[in-house]
Amino acid sequence: MRFFRALARSSVVGSALLPTALIQRLWDSPTASTWAAFLVRTLNVVLVLPLVLRNFTDAETALWSVFSTLLMFQLLADFGFQTTFTRFTAYAFAGATDLARVGRDPGTSPDGGPNWELVRRITGTTRWLFRALGWVLFGLCMTLGTAFLWRRVEELGLAPGRLADQAAALAAAGDPAGAARLAARVAGVTTPTEAWTAWAVIVTATVVRFRGNGALSYLLGTGKVALARRWEALSGLGSIATGAIVLGWKGDLLSLVVANQAWVVLAVARNGWLARQAHGGRLRQYPGPLRDDEVLRVAWPPAWRAGVAYWASQGAVHLGALIYAQQRDSAAVASYLISMRLAQAIAFFSASAVNSRAPWLAQLWARGDRAAFEAGARRDAALSLWTCAAPFVALAWLGPWFMKEGLRSPVHFASERTWALLAAAVFCERYGSTHLSLEGTGNRIRWHVSASVCAVIFGIVAVSGFPVIGVDALPLGMLAGSGGFLTWYARKGSHRGLGLRWPEFDLATAAGPAALLCGGLAFRWWWG
Repeated sequence: MRFFRALARSSVVGSALLPTALIQRLWDSPTASTWAAFLVRTLNVVLVLPLVLRNFTDAETALWSVFSTLLMFQLLADFGFQTTFTRFTAYAFAGATDLARVGRDPGTSPDGGPNWELVRRITGTTRWLFRALGWVLFGLCMTLGTAFLWRRVEELGLAPGRLADQAAALAAAGDPAGAARLAARVAGVTTPTEAWTAWAVIVTATVVRFRGNGALSYLLGTGKVALARRWEALSGLGSIATGAIVLGWKGDLLSLVVANQAWVVLAVARNGWLARQAHGGRLRQYPGPLRDDEVLRVAWPPAWRAGVAYWASQGAVHLGALIYAQQRDSAAVASYLISMRLAQAIAFFSASAVNSRAPWLAQLWARGDRAAFEAGARRDAALSLWTCAAPFVALAWLGPWFMKEGLRSPVHFASERTWALLAAAVFCERYGSTHLSLEGTGNRIRWHVSASVCAVIFGIVAVSGFPVIGVDALPLGMLAGSGGFLTWYARKGSHRGLGLRWPEFDLATAAGPAALLCGGLAFRWWWG
């Protein structure tokens, strides 16, 4: 890391590419470093996905997509405690003495600096809690996760016979080269035993990662966002490189999973080391996992609300995708799940503009600096929505051509209607979630209400619409919930609770990105 910092400061690099001061500013920027981490995560989809589509069969691609969908539930497993304890750590780092009164009169530490005693209590409780919940996550993975994988693993057992039949048909039709290619793939298809071994590796790495969330909460809450995200970006590049090497050498699905999950375990060790080195090694002076009942009592109300929100919103969407994945048609399943993964990658990337500076905004709120808070909130909300709209429009134009002509993949890009519905649903969700996230920095948590209503709307539309319009009922249900309820509910609450001015705030942050999204998708649809 010192090498990269020295390189950034060097006069050669600074004069040739960017001013040294600008490089240093980007290096230390929580937003820029978080964007880098999320960009690398998106590149993991953009760069590795083509190799997956080129090297794997429909059945293997569908299984890989289900693995990816199940991994999304890692974000839901902590039931809101990750964000809650990160926010509480930020309050204590800003000097708060009473967590229960944050947003009113939390008090400040006598010297005006961080309240390290409160940080210690929060950190010990966080580490204790994540270790305990790790066993709950393990049980969920081994029961529900395994159940959702069963159909896709079963399809792997049928894949060699289907490929052999297709090869024979090509040979009979006078295409010996195509027949030879398919015949060569028969021997390399992932077996059910290898698939279950890959799932065991994923479960183990997932539990290890979950148990290490305490160190990450400490880093983010004490202002080390840029440090943590820089290392996350570097680890992500390593994961991309190893995945590309495995697939370039015609590695199988099990090899790809092992290569990716090894970096997950390394990331846990890295965050633990960074946390122990930060702030003069204060964490090394703290005891290990230690429950503090008072901290838990204050954390529980906002945490359970955030947890219900996560499970009701994202959980419902991914559960719908997993239920759809039980179909026999591996190609259709792979197409929708890949489109969903691309949409989620865009959503996570766009959310980084708000999430990266959430601890800083929480500190401003705890200090009572409302003018700086609103200015930062406006900037972050606008960046989040612009970086949501632009990638959706770009993929609407480039995605179909790239998968068909560039990769010649048997898995097709989503239809124009499906992609437009996904784009509109994610944009509305990001608009509403941005307002809810901003409101959450003041410890006002209302996500559980909005997400529960959205989940009910999603379920009604998806179940009733699926027999009529098929898989498009899933993104239509997402849009009905986020566009029909979340947008106005979240906006109204944040403007009232935070004092954000309507309609100036929303015109400055959302009008331009919404026009780009609607215009770009409409023109693509008209173009055909």
